[in-house]
Amino acid sequence: MGERVVNEVDHTHVERWLHPLLAQTPSARVKTAETLAAMLDVGDSATKVAEELGVPRSTAESRLQKLRVTFKVPLARRESRRALRSAVEARLPLWREEAAARTARPPRRLRDGH
Repeated sequence: MGERVVNEVDHTHVERWLHPLLAQTPSARVKTAETLAAMLDVGDSATKVAEELGVPRSTAESRLQKLRVTFKVPLARRESRRALRSAVEARLPLWREEAAARTARPPRRLRDGH
């Protein structure tokens, strides 16, 4: 029973912190979550985030700017950053699976025979 309570709390916690990402497509959500995780790990430097993700600095800067706007309040507080990192860590594997599954499916018109 204790495990069930923990899972419910974790689910609520994750949904609360990552709510802004849930409206994104699976692949966009993965990119945003990976950028957020990198930023929380290495700091708010576009150069460091770009190195961490293996993307151009300009791409990292663009993604970081979107994150700053989206997560303005949570990123300002240390405990919020920790909670947000924990939430990303919990969800990212599932989101990667969803994105991979979606990319692996043929377009709807091909599945339906039209």
